[in-house]
Amino acid sequence: MNQIIVRDSTDKEIGYITAADGAYEAWVDERSNGDCALTFKLPLTSEKFYLVEDRENTFRVGDKVFSHLQEDSISIERTAENQLIATVNAMELQHIELSCIYPTIVNTGDGFDHIDEHMVVIVGNANNLTGGIWETGSAGHALYALLEGSGWSLGACTVKGKYDLETDKESLLDNIAQVQNLWGGILVWDSLNKTVSLYDEAEYEPYSGFKICYQKNIKQIEKVVNNDIITRLYVYGDEYLDISEINDGKKYIEDFTYSGKIRTGIVTNNDIGCTDDYTKEEQAEIKEQLKQWGLRQSQILSRPRINYKTTILDLSTLPEYNNETFRVNDICEIIDTDVIGDRPVSRRIVYHKFNVFNPLLCELEIGDTALTFEEIIKASYKTSNLVTNRMKSNGKMSGYLTKIEVNSIINQSEDKIMSEVKRVETSIDLIDKSKMYRVQIVSSNGNIFKNGLISTTLRAILYSWDKNITAETDASRFRWTRISADEEGDKAWNTSHFGGTKEITITSDDVQSRATFQVDVLDETLTRSILR
Repeated sequence: MNQIIVRDSTDKEIGYITAADGAYEAWVDERSNGDCALTFKLPLTSEKFYLVEDRENTFRVGDKVFSHLQEDSISIERTAENQLIATVNAMELQHIELSCIYPTIVNTGDGFDHIDEHMVVIVGNANNLTGGIWETGSAGHALYALLEGSGWSLGACTVKGKYDLETDKESLLDNIAQVQNLWGGILVWDSLNKTVSLYDEAEYEPYSGFKICYQKNIKQIEKVVNNDIITRLYVYGDEYLDISEINDGKKYIEDFTYSGKIRTGIVTNNDIGCTDDYTKEEQAEIKEQLKQWGLRQSQILSRPRINYKTTILDLSTLPEYNNETFRVNDICEIIDTDVIGDRPVSRRIVYHKFNVFNPLLCELEIGDTALTFEEIIKASYKTSNLVTNRMKSNGKMSGYLTKIEVNSIINQSEDKIMSEVKRVETSIDLIDKSKMYRVQIVSSNGNIFKNGLISTTLRAILYSWDKNITAETDASRFRWTRISADEEGDKAWNTSHFGGTKEITITSDDVQSRATFQVDVLDETLTRSILR
């Protein structure tokens, strides 16, 4: 069954929630290097509502664990139909547990007058905090030290490079995000086993053979081409730090692979910086770190970026396709000659949304994981994140941020938000036009009877997507039929049950030897069957 497993504070499974419990609109959505959330609706009258009232309970869907120890975790509304419905919002476990830990980790006091609580200083030319397991200055060294004692552990770490991690009063989750920002790569979380891995994007390309194909599983596909190419990228660190000293006197990185025109852009990382107190060798090392960070940004911004947004039927939920599994960060192949071209395209899955109770329904985005400038996130987060990128770890605004740039931030955010609103509206219209129904027959006393002792009530349950709409559907639309070896008897039985009813009682009088019962749901005009 497709279900939400509920576990208590000791990780003991104490129950589960399914569509049969009245739950509906249950969705999991996950973005590469971003959030992963679970939402679902549940009537207050459901006998399973007690499972969501305990704030310490967690929810497991597949191999992901979610917690609702957060703001707006449960909202209750009275609908226009006078129903009391609770909407449950939960985040994958790392977003809850690691956002409440503010570490103090220091492997050197050099260059600091004092060390405040909640400061993180993990630099490459100081003490090793892992007992030599990871090289000092590596991402593995920083992540291992950060996770020590948190209840979470480091899995694999394959990114390269040497950077210094210096933050102040930031959560453990924010520190891990900063490691990914400095070293690059793809964060892969395992909330079931409480591990996190950071993979080199160029090396991490899991592929199971999953294909998105026209006339197979595509319901809708959109190709988005971004030709905003930057060929000359100025790279700055904290307090106007630049790379000219180690880059032939140039403050910028150039790449004319995709355009011969000079198109200028600026990127800034205020968490990479140094002062006059640093030695020349230390300053050169930090400037090299800044240059390597800038090269990664240039590799993204100097070329066209193409993303594909698609709504598909996830056929891996069916037995004959269960080998075509996939998840966020996997490589997949897209085949659609009209949209893609004659040659298939292999790209990374960067976003995945699926329906828990009907995982056949699925949305994917395929493209680049590192397009932080192009990602459409929640409106408030998008705006604050763009401003935060212009600030230092101590919360002070960098001097180069001008009024023009502030207005640009606001305009970019508004444009992205309106674009996303239009996309969502289009998706809703398409979903409504292609509404999927399914019907379930429930027997009150089992499905198989022996020795002629037959007594049961068959009840039809009609779903629109995963919402139970039986109560609001007229009984005249339900037509029952019997199939047995007695064709004439079947005709008589079917005629007598053609009046329309949502449930029927079956006794030994209805079954002579063997019989199968099924129900058709007619359209609102009662002229044709829309579901059997």
